Amino acid sequence: AIILTRLSDGCIIDVNQEFVDLTGYQRDEAVGRNSLDLPLWQSKQARDAVVEALLKQGRVRGMEHQIHTKHSERIAGLLSMEIILINNQQHVFTSINDISERKMVEEKLHELNDNLQNQVENETMRRMANERILATQTRLSAMGNMIGAIAHQWRQPLSTQGMMIQRISAAATMQELTAQQMDEFKTNAMRQIKYMSDIIDEFRNFYQTE
Repeated sequence: AIILTRLSDGCIIDVNQEFVDLTGYQRDEAVGRNSLDLPLWQSKQARDAVVEALLKQGRVRGMEHQIHTKHSERIAGLLSMEIILINNQQHVFTSINDISERKMVEEKLHELNDNLQNQVENETMRRMANERILATQTRLSAMGNMIGAIAHQWRQPLSTQGMMIQRISAAATMQELTAQQMDEFKTNAMRQIKYMSDIIDEFRNFYQTE
């Protein structure tokens, strides 16, 4: 849409058909009226800010503003304005590009990105929880295997200890127990105890990082 206004008083000199199609105002409804008479701007302050930038720089490029139509609809507009001379009078040549569809797509993309980020975070948390469960199960399985291995390694010395105790008990019952037998029993028993203790130390090293 294109609007030509007189800078001195803001009077609209001419508009094109695209302006009519975009805003809903017919050409005869716009021409001859002040730009503030048509509620195209979101507010007078918004219009004054654009005019101030225009007067300072002589032109404005790609400023986003909401344009109000005749039917009270709001359109996202991209404004470009430039001061030009016509019959030695300063006029403002304004073009408005309707970017409502683009803004809607950007908002949808932003919403999709937010949803995607939430999904990624949720999936990451779920996977981390599963990994923690798997790690715990792995540790429990390893501990179970280790306990089974210790039990297997202890079974023989415990059996040997039992046989030694039964033998020494039988000798004592029959009153044939000698000091030498007691010494042998003590030596063999301590050997088995040391063997079982060494097994504990070996499996304890299972958890050392090196």
